[in-house]
Order: sequence, then structure tokens, then C-alpha cells
Amino acid sequence: MNRKGKTRIYGLAAVAVFLLAALLPAAEVKGAIKESDVFLDANWTYAGETSVFQATGWLQAVCATDDYIICLENYDNSKTDPDTLIAFYKNPYDENGNPVEQYSYAKHITEMDYEHGNGMTYDPVRNEIVIAGGRAINKSNTGCIFIVDGDTLEFKRKVKVTDEGRVNAIAYWEDKDQYIMLIGNSDNEFKFILTDTEFNVLDTLMEADISAGNAFQDFCISGDYIISIPFMKRTGKEDVLHVYSISERRLLGTYSLQMEDEDTYVEPESICEIEPGVLLIGSALKDPSRIAFYTTKVEAAFSVRTTVEHGTVTSSQKVLDQGTDFTVRYTPDENYELSSVTVDGVELDIAEYPNEYVFSNLQENHEIIIEFTEIPQYTIETSAENGTIDEAVQVRRGKSGTVHFEPEEHYELARLLVDGQEVEITGDETEYTFEDVQTSHTLQAVFEEIPTYTVETEVRNGTISPTVEEIYRDEGCTVSYQGKKGYEVAHVLVDGEELEDVTAEQLSEYTFENIQKSHKITVIYQWQYLPLIILVVFWLTAWVVAVQAMKLERKRRRRKKYRQEENSEVE
Repeated sequence: MNRKGKTRIYGLAAVAVFLLAALLPAAEVKGAIKESDVFLDANWTYAGETSVFQATGWLQAVCATDDYIICLENYDNSKTDPDTLIAFYKNPYDENGNPVEQYSYAKHITEMDYEHGNGMTYDPVRNEIVIAGGRAINKSNTGCIFIVDGDTLEFKRKVKVTDEGRVNAIAYWEDKDQYIMLIGNSDNEFKFILTDTEFNVLDTLMEADISAGNAFQDFCISGDYIISIPFMKRTGKEDVLHVYSISERRLLGTYSLQMEDEDTYVEPESICEIEPGVLLIGSALKDPSRIAFYTTKVEAAFSVRTTVEHGTVTSSQKVLDQGTDFTVRYTPDENYELSSVTVDGVELDIAEYPNEYVFSNLQENHEIIIEFTEIPQYTIETSAENGTIDEAVQVRRGKSGTVHFEPEEHYELARLLVDGQEVEITGDETEYTFEDVQTSHTLQAVFEEIPTYTVETEVRNGTISPTVEEIYRDEGCTVSYQGKKGYEVAHVLVDGEELEDVTAEQLSEYTFENIQKSHKITVIYQWQYLPLIILVVFWLTAWVVAVQAMKLERKRRRRKKYRQEENSEVE
């Protein structure tokens, strides 16, 4: 290369340093313009210029890769000489991590003719630069695109996209990992088409508006918007921008594109968004031929895409103002729990973000993926002897599980074994609860026959039932009894102790309640007239005794009188 060529390369590198140092971040930042009307008051500021690389060269397209700023300089519209791709370092290190001067010249390649090279875009997923051939001298290249390596800038392949016309411009649509191309034909009909990453046509989106010009330069995609430059051949104060909505498939508006401090002929060739809301236009100037750059900063917006499995999450948002905060909340479906929170490909500690995540000071697009997984279930295996128990119980981790059991008739709980270990019981339990289950368990209920006690009965002058009874502990037993005709209860003895204050009910029956030992009841009846006879005998006896006492008293008195008389005679 001659000295003049080197001087031009270094001159362009110097301008790139001047232009891009304040405009480009060290790494790609994703975002989009907030709305189409941000261009109503857009101020396109002149940032600098440089001479073309080749004497006959003309700037056609600009794009940015992860590591480089790439310029396509067409050698000559009327010739098939090879065009030049020039790369400048985007970062303070090269692709191998070696330190370099940021935005300095990195490399160039003059390899082949890319026809008119009317548009260019970068696919970061496949690290490829895709060039729209535009108007072709070699007619076999009509409708073709050219793919070059994003690092080496070497040509990789050519793809025929359409037979309906030429590929005027192209942009990679990051949101969908697809391409949008502007196709034009000889009748000046233009339409935007959608292709996959293998460049198969998927759909026709819409026709391009030709009211501002019958040809088009390059365009870029910012979120849902296509920002297109019609070819008008006017001064820098008379051009316009078209903004289309991809989702609505229509032109949203036409906006004045006024270039600052430029009164001569200017041709805006290529537009790209170099950071959220910051757009750069590469323009071709003549007299002499050179490259100029203009930038504008408009209101940006960012998106947060939310995805959830087995739960609910705050809906995705496509338009969030730069610098704002956005909170994403999430809840699991029933029987599910949070298993992962992934933000922009990085898995976070779910303990720190159990139910929400806040994107603070939005400066780029984000994606958050919430995954809930089914809460594990643990089995409580059950068994019982001489009783019934719930079948095996399934319990979610962290939950409680209750097992119910009951004995067969005349049996009681003797032991309760949890995981083979006997636990303390009162004997009245009918259920057992496992709290905060974290593993499988076993529960065995052992029931034993309730002890029995004897109720022995005895009666005199009557009948009693039952005569002997075996009674289970805690149960009751009623003993009924009846005296012979003409007999009545005289005594009721329980365990040898006579009942006091016998109730009317106890004259015919007695109930042992909540039996805890053996008992004996004795009931004695007596003839119902016996008390009267005893009373009569008592009174008769008392009368006889009284009569005898009176007789004795009379006799005593007579004796006393007789002695008194004898004493008187002696005197």
C-alpha cells in the first residue's frame, strides 16, 4: 500500500476515535427508541468527517459488531473491482484479550465486489455481517446477499434470497432472531419482507412508502420500529426519516432529517443505533468525496421479558423508560416452589429473591426466567396391630401430615412407633401429626386388649343379676336386684362397705362406672313387716318392763313402810 493509502486509513481511524469514544460503550447495550415521535425534535449533530479510503470510493454502509466498527466502502458503482471493509477496535482489547488503543484501526480487507453494498447489518448470534447487494452489475447477484465473518471480515458465502428484485437494505431483528429486508424491483415497488436466519422468506410485512423518494438507503431496527432513509438527493436540511411499526405493519410517521452545519450535497447512506436512543448516520459528501458522521440522542425505552414455568409472573413490558425501576413479582402454582431465577442468563440465589426481583435504573433490555418445580412428596408408611390406621400418606415437603388410627373393640393404644422409635403417649391418641416433613417416615400403632375386672354379686332374700360379670377397664356395669315378695332392701354393701343414703334408684340397681378394679356388691333384703314386729315387741317388752318396774316399786314401798312401822313399835 502506498503512503497516501496509509494516511487515509489512519485519518479515518483518528476520526473514528473522535466520533465513537463518547458514543459507544465498551460492550453492546440493548434497547430501543421509546416511540416514533422521538424524531419530531431530533437534533442531528455533526460529529466529524474523513476522506474515503479509495480515490473512487463511496461510503455505502456502517454497522457495529461485538469487537469492531465496520465500514463498507464501495470502490465504484460502475465497476466490479473489489470493495473494502475496514474495522476499528470497539473495545480497549482485541478479540484475544490483548490491550489495544480503543477505536484505533484494526484491519481492513479488500477481497471482493459486494455490488452496490447498499446496506449492512450484524448478527451477534452467528457473528456474521450480512451485506445487501442492492443494484447489481453482475445480474446473477440480483436478489442476493453476501455474508462475511464478523471477526476476519472474510467472505463466507452468497445467498440468493429472492427473484422478485434486488435486496436494497437489511437489518437483523434481535427480538425475534430474524432478518428484515427491503426488496425493490424495476417498477419502483418496494416492500419489507421477513426471513429466518437461513434467509428463507417467511412473510411480507408491508410496502415501503415512496412518497418521499423512489429509492432507499439502509435502515435499522430499534425494538418494534424500522427506521428507514429514503433516497432523496437533497441537502442535509431537506432529507426525511420514515418510521414503521413492525407489529402494526404500517408507516407511523415521516420526520425531518436535518443535518447540522451542512449546506452542500449530502447523501445519508446508513443508520444504526449504537446505544439506546443514540443513533448514528453515516453520510457521503462530495466535492471532494468524504465520509461524515451525524448523531442524535432521543428518548430511549427498554423491555423486560418475563417467562415462567408452573406459576404466574408480572407480564413482559416492551416500553419502559430509561433510568426507571421495574419490579417483577412471581408466585407458584399450587404444590410448586421456586427453583430458579435467571436474569439475563445468570442464575441468582433464590433465597435473596423469593418472590420478586427489581430491575433498577434501566439502561438495557432484560430477560428474567422464573422456574417453579413440583414440591417433592414424601411417604408416611403406616401399620397397625389389632386396629385400623390410614393407608400410606403422601405429604409435600415442608407440610404437615396427619395419620389417624383407632383400635378394634376392647383394644387400646399401647405403643406408637415413629421411624421405629417409641414415642410418649397418653393412650388416648387417635392421630399423629408429622410437622414440617422433610423425609419419608414410618408410623406403627400397636393396640393391646383392655384389661378386664370381675364384678361379683350376692343377694339375700331376693334375686340379683348378673351373678358374676367380666368388665373391661373404663367401662361400666349395672347390677339389678329384687327382693322376695314382702321383702325390702335392708342393706347394700359395695366392696364390704354399706352404702349410706341409698337412693331410690339404688333400691333396685347399682351402677359401677369407669371400672378400674374388681368389685363385689351384696344386697340384703328383710321381711317388710319385721320392723313393725320389732317395734311391737319393743313396745310390749317396754310395757312388761314398765309393769314389772311398777310392781317392784310398789313392793319396795310396802317393804319400806313395813320397816318403818316395825321401828315405831320398838320405840
